[in-house]
Amino acid sequence: MLPNGLVEKYFIDKDKDSVCILALTSSNLDVVLVKQFRANTESVQIELPGGTVEPDEPPEQAATRELREETGFSGKMIHLASVHYSPYSSGIRHMFLAIECTQEQELDLDPNEFLKPFTVSLEVFREELLMTGRVRDFGCAYLGLDKMGLLTET
Repeated sequence: MLPNGLVEKYFIDKDKDSVCILALTSSNLDVVLVKQFRANTESVQIELPGGTVEPDEPPEQAATRELREETGFSGKMIHLASVHYSPYSSGIRHMFLAIECTQEQELDLDPNEFLKPFTVSLEVFREELLMTGRVRDFGCAYLGLDKMGLLTET
């Protein structure tokens, strides 16, 4: 029921919670990304690392785990925000900034994950990927870069 008493029928997606991570290398000069096959477009997309929060897993722990599994990198996690996917979803996207990231292990992918990690310079990330909309999870990227004072060239 709406605030004015009107009754409407809505379809709410029962989504799992997830995390996305803007990961900066130890120099803060490179961004860690993944190229991942996505079924909705049947193409490879450029994304921030991330994935599903397991039942009873704290979001920060999920972010740490997903970054390691998908990229082999580890870093200090900083929570940026938690938002619903959409007004018609129960799922929450927890956004994190990972700083001082270093590569520490090999990938540990799930059988349904087809991705390749890579790094790009902060300048290329901002100008060629973020500002042109070529990277998914741009909200997390903007929040993280703003937190670090790196939205524009200094």
